[in-house]
Amino acid sequence: MRRLSHSLMYLSIRHPAKWRYDFLYALVCSALFGSLILFGPIDVNLSGDRGLLDQANDLVGILVGFFIAALAAVATFDRPSMDEVMSGVPPTLELREKGTVYEVKLTRRVFLSQLFGYLTVVSILVYAIGSIAQVTSYRAIDFGHAGVYAALKGAFV
Repeated sequence: MRRLSHSLMYLSIRHPAKWRYDFLYALVCSALFGSLILFGPIDVNLSGDRGLLDQANDLVGILVGFFIAALAAVATFDRPSMDEVMSGVPPTLELREKGTVYEVKLTRRVFLSQLFGYLTVVSILVYAIGSIAQVTSYRAIDFGHAGVYAALKGAFV
């Protein structure tokens, strides 16, 4: 299980500005776009044929391959600057080994490897959630459960 969760170690990287990129900007953008989808003047086809969910799942499926390729490229890129500690205030990562805690300043290669590994795992999870949402929304529509569909739509958006 530890090896499977290793890609999520990106979340434990520390840097003063990292929370803005990881959480603040993402929350602001999703709140704006989610509000437009749910309450905007245009009725968005969320789960129908060629709907937003279908289009997003197509994009996320492509992104998984891109992130894996980017991870391979970063890991094998032969440039000495990739193995230097990042300039300015470098991001740090706490590592535990045999009961001892180390705080390591990250190089560009380690940071980018952690980032692309994390993005790969998150993209796979988003793809799976999107696929499940598509299947369940079709089932809710087929059986005439408009309330279930509205709740699923709001929760998903």
